[in-house]
Amino acid sequence: MRGKMKLSFIENDSVRKTTFTKRKKGMLKKFNELVTLCGVDACAVIRSPYNSIQEPWPSREGVEEVMSKFMEFSLLLLWMHLSQSVLMVV
Repeated sequence: MRGKMKLSFIENDSVRKTTFTKRKKGMLKKFNELVTLCGVDACAVIRSPYNSIQEPWPSREGVEEVMSKFMEFSLLLLWMHLSQSVLMVV
């Protein structure tokens, strides 16, 4: 078993870039496992300091679909909260 690694900013540019690439790959693998094993919706947008293009996961369309569901749910919760508040005031 590995010991705990101290987290701190990596000063060396090439080491930092390599670490970023490896960690990003590992993180996306974990997202994929979570979606597959648990049947949940997930998305990510990665903005790299090494590339001006934002990287959506699993795809741009996938991110838009998950965010649309999230916004619909958030609006429903807001509406429910406001409805309860109005009922309490009356």
